[in-house]
Amino acid sequence: MSRKDSIGSDVLKKVRLPPTNLRGVENYLRNRGYRINPILQNNKPRAKLTFDKPLPDGRRLHGCVYRSKKGFQIKQHIDAADPYRNPIGHLLKDYGTRHRSSSSFIKKRTKRRR
Repeated sequence: MSRKDSIGSDVLKKVRLPPTNLRGVENYLRNRGYRINPILQNNKPRAKLTFDKPLPDGRRLHGCVYRSKKGFQIKQHIDAADPYRNPIGHLLKDYGTRHRSSSSFIKKRTKRRR
């Protein structure tokens, strides 16, 4: 099985960022075309923000950002149907199913002393 990019297959690229803060993670996602805190996503407990991005083939990539003491954990997965384009298909295909997910960890930026 060949490894393709995150849009062409179920293999997700891990998010790689230098040490940053929550605003830096949000700016990174916005600059890559993600919607931040979309309306049709359930509230995730402990998630600082949620994001999603429609894919050209009708699927949707979405995930959550969680804060920890040492940094931020980003969990993301691909849904078979985008609820904005195909709400019934999303309910039939994705509701209650487990998805292959990707998890990334980004260190917090430390405060500099002057």
